Amino acid sequence: MQGETGKPLMEQDYGRVFISAIDQEELSLAPVYSKYCANLALSDRARKGFLSNRPEFVQFLDESLNKAGIEKQQLKSFLIKPLQRLCKYPLLLKELVKHFIGPATSPVLVSLNEALERVNQLVRYNYRASSSGAYRCFD
Repeated sequence: MQGETGKPLMEQDYGRVFISAIDQEELSLAPVYSKYCANLALSDRARKGFLSNRPEFVQFLDESLNKAGIEKQQLKSFLIKPLQRLCKYPLLLKELVKHFIGPATSPVLVSLNEALERVNQLVRYNYRASSSGAYRCFD
């Protein structure tokens, strides 16, 4: 990302950054998010079980989450963050496309649109792959 910020505004290709993050085999977002989303409901059940059956876990959480800077967030708030981030990527890319100034044939706009489609595919895939209800697991 930092490489793009040094370029002139009309040449900053953040769409390519997203595409690279999705495509790079060793750094790919796809398998990371897929595994995370597929196991989110399982992790929520485990979290609830530990909260019910493990007083030392409850004590550890209380001590850890009450430290300065955390502002008394619950563990489930931290666990849902990656999923929320995944769902924000399409919104960010839509705004970049919407506010793009330049020709419709610009390589930057083309890659932003491609990135938007690829990220939407990733979100849809993870939603479908999550038949366990991971997208609704935190009540």
